[in-house]
Amino acid sequence: MSGNTEYDLQKLLDGMQTFVGILDMDGRLLFVNNSPLKLAGIDAEDVLGLQLWDTFWFNYDAKAQAIARKDIKKAISGESTMSQVKVQTKDEPVWIEFSIHPVMNDDGEIYQLVPEGRIITERKNAEIAFSQLKYELENRVKIRTKELEAANDKLKSISETDPLTKIANRRAYEIQIVDEIAFAKRASQPLALMIIDIDYFKAFNDNYGHIAGDLALTNVAQSITESLPRATDHVSRFGGEEFVVLLQATDVKGAFRVAETIRTNIMALAIDHQFSDVAKCLTASVGLASLKSDELNGEHLFKRADSALFAAKKKGRNQCIYNLNDETENKESDHLSIAT
Repeated sequence: MSGNTEYDLQKLLDGMQTFVGILDMDGRLLFVNNSPLKLAGIDAEDVLGLQLWDTFWFNYDAKAQAIARKDIKKAISGESTMSQVKVQTKDEPVWIEFSIHPVMNDDGEIYQLVPEGRIITERKNAEIAFSQLKYELENRVKIRTKELEAANDKLKSISETDPLTKIANRRAYEIQIVDEIAFAKRASQPLALMIIDIDYFKAFNDNYGHIAGDLALTNVAQSITESLPRATDHVSRFGGEEFVVLLQATDVKGAFRVAETIRTNIMALAIDHQFSDVAKCLTASVGLASLKSDELNGEHLFKRADSALFAAKKKGRNQCIYNLNDETENKESDHLSIAT
């Protein structure tokens, strides 16, 4: 370096593409290098003495001016700053990254501020483009995920719905009963199960045909669904002419009342069945059971209800019987006396 240090420093700084200056404590430019100014078509003399936010870097943009003022205040308090601002110049918008560093004397007092600024438009535009691409990809993933979830929900619905009657199928029942048992145990409440079997349905199919049989099953399924008093009650087609119903927080007496409603509503459909040995219309037999606490499990509950259904058929059909303490009891259908 030559003996003229100040001249050499000026040449060094003038060769930089980065804007470098010196500010007083009011934010006025005391020194600035020339190269970045020349690129902007500005002479250093035009900005010396101006406050930083009034220079060519910021005077086109109020938001950028506010950031410059804020950063100068921070620097005066001894804090170095780093900001990125988008400045709308008279030609085009540019991104500037600028920092302000406080300079202290030997006594630790701040007496000058050093601003640095560089144009980062190309880099910033690349970052923005990358962010936009990332957003679009993430959005596509979200959309695709929702589509997959919807497809899975539809597949689940199809796999757990009886295609004929449009109610839940046996698979759905097997899933539901696990949840219902867990809930009943947590709540220390009983869970009731009823098995409903259409009386002499084979004779109905053989004589009226399978189309009439399918229609009858659909009407019975709808009738059972409409007979259930609560949204938490679940009906499923178990197979063939059999349906199962799960009733939360219901003992055998409560389940029996619901079963009788179902049975009488099926009769009320008045579906002609001249080949039945119990009535001239379609009827159903119902077996039910209710368990709670430690004795509650799906297999035991089903066996009890199935045993009750067997008893209902054996005693003449078109009636509801419940299983209590492993004994089947018949409680009052219209044409039956109360069994005790």
